[in-house]
Amino acid sequence: MNAPVVVGVDGSPVSLRAARHGAVAARRERAPLTLVHGYVHPYTVGLDAYAAAPPGLEEAAQRIVDGAAATLADEFPDVEVSVRAVAGAPAGVLVRESAHARLTVVGARGRGGFTELLLGSVASQVTAHAHGPVLVVRGEHGPDEAGPVLVGVDDSADCRPVLLAAAAEAARREVPLVVVYAWWVDSFAFPLTATYEDVERQARAQAEEVVARAVSEVAPAYPELTVTPRLERSLDPEHTLVEDSREAALVVVGSRGRGGFRGLLLGSVSQALVHHAACPVLVVRTAPQPDRTT
Repeated sequence: MNAPVVVGVDGSPVSLRAARHGAVAARRERAPLTLVHGYVHPYTVGLDAYAAAPPGLEEAAQRIVDGAAATLADEFPDVEVSVRAVAGAPAGVLVRESAHARLTVVGARGRGGFTELLLGSVASQVTAHAHGPVLVVRGEHGPDEAGPVLVGVDDSADCRPVLLAAAAEAARREVPLVVVYAWWVDSFAFPLTATYEDVERQARAQAEEVVARAVSEVAPAYPELTVTPRLERSLDPEHTLVEDSREAALVVVGSRGRGGFRGLLLGSVSQALVHHAACPVLVVRTAPQPDRTT
C-alpha cells in the first residue's frame, strides 16, 4: 500500500500553505495526497456534536477540501489528490488519519474545523498521539527554503530516528545539518566534594559526548553531509530551539525526550515551538523512554 501524505485544511491561507508543503512531499515520495477537513457543530453544548450538525455544514466542509484540491491542481498535476470532509474533532480526525499516513501536515494557524489546531490541547494531542511524523508549517517558509536543518537531541536511546530524519531532509535539500544540545551545570548530580570548575568541566564533557554520539549516528548513512555540532549552555531549551530556528529552514525534534530537551513536545518546549518557531517543525514519533530520576 502506498501510504498518503495527509494535510489538515480549513480554507485559510496558512492551511493552503501547509497543503503545498504536503504536495511537495507527496511528489517527492511518489505518494498520493489526502486533504482532510474536520468539522463539528459550532454550538455543541448539550448536543451530539456530529449528529446535530446543521444543514449545509457538511457541504461547506466539502467545498473547503475541494477548493484546496483545485488550488493545487495547476502546480501539482502529477500528484494524485483525494479529499475527505470528516465529522469529528480536529485532533481526533488527524490522529486517526495519521495511522495510515507516511506524513501528516498541519498549519500553525487556522479557522473553521481546524481552529486553534496547534494551540492548546489540540497541539499536544496531535504531536503526542499521531502514529507517524507530523510537519507543523510555520512562518512564510516554502517547502524548499534555503538554510540549514536543525535537530534537537537529548541523551535518550531513541534519538536515532530523529537524527536520521533530519539528516535525510538536510541531504535532500543539500544544506548542512546542525545538531543542537542544550546543557547546564547540575551541581546536585556530582559529589559534594567537587569544585564548581570540576562540575562544569564534567558537565560539558558529558554534553560533548552526547553530541559526538549523535553525529556518529548520522555519518555512516550520509558521509557527504556537513554536520555541525552545537552545544548551547541553557536552562531554557525551548528558548534555545526557538532562537536557533530563526536561522533554519526546518527544525526536527522527537515527540518524546529527556535530558537536554526533557519532555520535548510534551510541555513547554512543545508550546514554544508550535507557537514561536520561525520555520516549519518536523516532529518525529519515537518510543517513550523511562525517566532515570524515577
